[in-house]
Amino acid sequence: MLISRGEDASWQAQALECDLLAIGSSRAAALDTLIKVNEVQAAHDVRHSREPLARFAAAPESCWSAFKRTASIAEPVELTPPTPASILHFLVANAVGVDR
Repeated sequence: MLISRGEDASWQAQALECDLLAIGSSRAAALDTLIKVNEVQAAHDVRHSREPLARFAAAPESCWSAFKRTASIAEPVELTPPTPASILHFLVANAVGVDR
């Protein structure tokens, strides 16, 4: 995931392996929303006997490049949601002061 400022005062959390974007009024709000969207979609896919999130294409190369630039400046943080059976793990880069 890449977290960055929006064009206004918002924050954006962009998933990379699947092209999902969440917007929030703070970094934490955007990240929380994106994690919840990922969890809900993954659970929906499992209920329908599909591989979680497989129906989504990867984010555009520009997002991956921004993540790599950001990760080279500040070590990404690994997050695992607190649910005991969670299959989702996130590597988060905060793009503060880095051009997307």
